[in-house]
Amino acid sequence: KNIPRFAFTSLGGMCAKGYDCQYYHRIPLQKDDAELDQTVDVFGRERHKTHRDDMGGVGSFESDSRTLYVGGVRITDGVDVKAIVQKHFDQFGEVENINVIPRLSIAFVRYRFRANAEFAKVAMGNQSLDGSEILNIRWAHPDSNPVAQAAAQRANEDAALALLQANGIINNPHGEEPVAKRPYQAPLSIEDAAADAA
Repeated sequence: KNIPRFAFTSLGGMCAKGYDCQYYHRIPLQKDDAELDQTVDVFGRERHKTHRDDMGGVGSFESDSRTLYVGGVRITDGVDVKAIVQKHFDQFGEVENINVIPRLSIAFVRYRFRANAEFAKVAMGNQSLDGSEILNIRWAHPDSNPVAQAAAQRANEDAALALLQANGIINNPHGEEPVAKRPYQAPLSIEDAAADAA
C-alpha cells in the first residue's frame, strides 16, 4: 500500500532533494488521511499502543489523536485569543473546535482529521502565536464530560463517513446530513428506553 508520508522540511519550505524527494511537501488533505495506516503518523514514524506519560511523541494508534493541548498561550486583556489560535492552527487543516481556558493559559485544538493534527503538532511545537510565548504542544487527554464525549463521537462518525466518501467506498445517496451536523439528542433515560421498547 502506498502510504502518504510528509517531509519535516515541508514545515520550513525547503528540501535539499527538490523534485527527487519521495515525500509530500504540502499540508495533508482529506484523501491523505484516508490512506494513512493507523500504525504510523503522517511523517511515517511508528505510533505506539499507548500515549507517552507526558502525552508528547507521535501518539497512540488506540486513540483518536485529533485534539492538541496547547500550553503557554499568552492571554492579554481585550485580545481575542481564540481568533489568534484559530488563525495559526487553521493553516494546517480543518479545525473542528477550539477551547481556550484563559486562567490556565492553555487551549485545546481539535482537527477534523488525524493527519492534520499530527502535522500541526510538529509544525507549531516550540513556536509562538502573535507574542513571544513558546508553545508546548501535546496530545490532549480524552474529555470526561459526557456532553463533550457525545459531541466527539458525532464528530468521529462524521469524519469516518467523510473518509469513506473520500476513498469512494460510499457516497451520500440519500442526501442525509453528516452525523456531526445533526442536532444533539440527549441519551434516553432507562425509563424512556423501556417505554420506547414497549
